Amino acid sequence: MLNDIRHGLTDAQWAHIEPVLRVVAYKAKRPAKLGDRDFLHAICWILKTGAPWRDLPREFGSWHLVYKRFARWNRRGIIEAVLMALTKDADREMAMIDGSYVRAHQDSVGGKKRRSGRMRGTVARRKNYQDSLRS
Repeated sequence: MLNDIRHGLTDAQWAHIEPVLRVVAYKAKRPAKLGDRDFLHAICWILKTGAPWRDLPREFGSWHLVYKRFARWNRRGIIEAVLMALTKDADREMAMIDGSYVRAHQDSVGGKKRRSGRMRGTVARRKNYQDSLRS
C-alpha cells in the first residue's frame, strides 16, 4: 500500500521533493514513525480519493498523527515548498480543460428568465399605447 504509485509519488517526483525537504527540514523532538515519503503518500491518498482523514488506511499509521503532521507542515510552509518543487519542472503537454467537468448548481436550471429594463408582450404594448395617448 505504501508503494502504491496510483496514489503515491513516482521516483521522479520524489527526486524533486527530497532535496527540498532537506533544506526546509526541522529537528523534531522524536523521530516520526512514518517517513517523509510515506507521509507524502498518505497526503496524496487523501487528496486523490477525497476521503476524510479518519478513513486513511492503517498502513499509514494513525490518521490523527498524519493530520497533525500535515497541519504542522502547512503552518511552516513545507507543503508549499514541496508543491513549488513539483511545479517547477511541470510537463504541461497534457493539461486541458474539458467542459464535462464544469457543473452548474442544481438550482441554476429551469428558472424564469427575466431581462431587466424591458417589458414583453401585451403589457408592453398597452404601456406604449397609453404613453402615446398622453403625448
